[in-house]
Amino acid sequence: NRKVDDMFLMYTWLSILASASEDDIVADLRDDRFWFGLATAPAHAEDQLNDSWLEFGKNGGVAGWGNTPQPEVRLKAWTAPEEDIALAAASGITVYRLGLDWGRLVTVCDMDSPIGCGVQNYEAFARYEQIIRMVRSY
Repeated sequence: NRKVDDMFLMYTWLSILASASEDDIVADLRDDRFWFGLATAPAHAEDQLNDSWLEFGKNGGVAGWGNTPQPEVRLKAWTAPEEDIALAAASGITVYRLGLDWGRLVTVCDMDSPIGCGVQNYEAFARYEQIIRMVRSY
């Protein structure tokens, strides 16, 4: 069972980190079995995204919304992802997890229509493909 294996692996790593010396931890982190990575979430990283997260924040659902100078401003992972991808690569990561915004790809979800809830915005699909190719180029 993959979930059990993942939980066991996490428990093992936590146990190692709790009891190991700093030299042991550094050696383990350099082991090929450890993947160091970063992840993006469209609601936090993609600009030009008018989604439910913005609405939720504007309606008081995010505690820090009122005391942040420009809470609606996000990273430019949609219009200019090159900088963030380059910074991620320079950090030495070996894994980059990219979240896709379903609302960009599926503008209207209607199970009774011939299209259903499949990809409808092929320009957005092509943009994600470009971004993925940028990531893979590092």
